[in-house]
Amino acid sequence: NTFTPDVAANSDVYLQGKHYGVPGLKVDGSDVEQTLRACRAVVDYVRHIGPAILQVHTYRLHGHSPVDPEKERGRQEEKEWARAEAD
Repeated sequence: NTFTPDVAANSDVYLQGKHYGVPGLKVDGSDVEQTLRACRAVVDYVRHIGPAILQVHTYRLHGHSPVDPEKERGRQEEKEWARAEAD
């Protein structure tokens, strides 16, 4: 799991194209409808106008592969996230 602050001083990656005239959009990847709308808008923009950045924030429940145990995140954090999402 890579936490954005560990690899970038600015965790709003979608803003990094601003100085080059590249618009960006950040969405909650846990909200399927919001993500779908954002993806469609960005794809349409890219097809007709030019490059764009789409930053999707989501919560991964498992590692990238069986050899990635994700030990930096405990089960308690996963339970808290799951409870918050269920409410």
